[in-house]
Amino acid sequence: MLAARLSVDERYNLTGSSGTYQLQPFDQVFIRYAPEFELQRNVTVNGEVIFPGTYALLNENMRLDALVREAGGVTKEAFLKGATLARGQNNIGYVIIDLEAALGQPASHDNLILQDGDVISIPKMSNIVTITGATKAQELYPEKITSQNKIQVSFRKGKNARYYINQFAGGVSKDAAINRIAVIDASGKVSKVRNYLFFRKYPEVGPGAEIRVAYKEKKANGDDGKEKKEIKWGEILSNAITQATAVLSLILLIQNVK
Repeated sequence: MLAARLSVDERYNLTGSSGTYQLQPFDQVFIRYAPEFELQRNVTVNGEVIFPGTYALLNENMRLDALVREAGGVTKEAFLKGATLARGQNNIGYVIIDLEAALGQPASHDNLILQDGDVISIPKMSNIVTITGATKAQELYPEKITSQNKIQVSFRKGKNARYYINQFAGGVSKDAAINRIAVIDASGKVSKVRNYLFFRKYPEVGPGAEIRVAYKEKKANGDDGKEKKEIKWGEILSNAITQATAVLSLILLIQNVK
C-alpha cells in the first residue's frame, strides 16, 4: 500500500509538487487535524467590571484574576464576596468562589482555572442581611414585613448571627434548633454554630448574607402510626425502686412471722 502526503490551499486546490496528483479507484483520502488545534473557547463576565462581556480563553490555564484584568478590573461598587460562577460543562451548575481572595492572592486555590462556557457574575455591594426561620419576628413586626417568612435589616460590621437574631428578630422561638443555626454568605458558603464545651460560637455575618434559624425536627411516628412518647427514665427508675422495696418488705415480714 502506497501513501502520499498532499497539501491544499484554502480553496482545496493541490499545491506544490502535488498539484498534478491523480486519484485512482479505491484510493482513500484522510484529512488530519492541525496539531494542537482547538475551537475558540469563551467565558463571560457580567456585572461590576469595567467592560462586561464575552472573552476568549487565552490559554489552557487562564484563571479568574486574568479574566478580571481582561475586563478592565472591577468597579468601585463591586461586591466581590457575592460573586458567583456558573459552569455548564458536565452540568456542574453553580460553583462557590471567593473572588476577593482570588484577586488578592492569585496563587491561592480560590483563583480557579476557567473552562469553556463559564459565566462569572459580580453584583453591586449589598448592605442587607436577611433573617429566616424559627424566630419571634412575627411577634414584633407587621404582617407585611414578615409575609415572606423573612425580615431584612441593614448590615452591621463585626456582628455575629446571635446579635442579629436577638436585636432584630426578637430571639429564637421555642421551635428553634439553636445548634443548627447557619449563615449563608452572598457567594453561597455556609457557616454553622459551633459548640465548645459550655458555650456556643455563632458565625459572623457579612453583607448580603442570610441567617437561617432551623426548626426542631418532628419526632418520628411508630410503626403503628402512633406518635412515640418521650421515655422518662427518672420515673421508671423511681417506680422500679418502689417495687423492689415493697417486695423486700414482704419477704422480711414473712420471715418474721415464721
